[in-house]
Amino acid sequence: STAIRRAQQFAEYRPFWLEEPLHPDDLAGYARLAERAPIRIAGPCAAPRRRPGPTPWCRPAGPGLGPRR
Repeated sequence: STAIRRAQQFAEYRPFWLEEPLHPDDLAGYARLAERAPIRIAGPCAAPRRRPGPTPWCRPAGPGLGPRR
């Protein structure tokens, strides 16, 4: 995907994270990106439009927010 390619391109600059590279409702895409990206991914902490309440995976050390690889 474009987001994975961009994460790979940005990796040489050692960013702390890539901020919200996908649509907030694309939770499956965020999971795939966090698994494959060489840098951390900051996902949307606002609840996706189709779900009430806080996003269940938006927490410290959640998907893609752990130690740098």
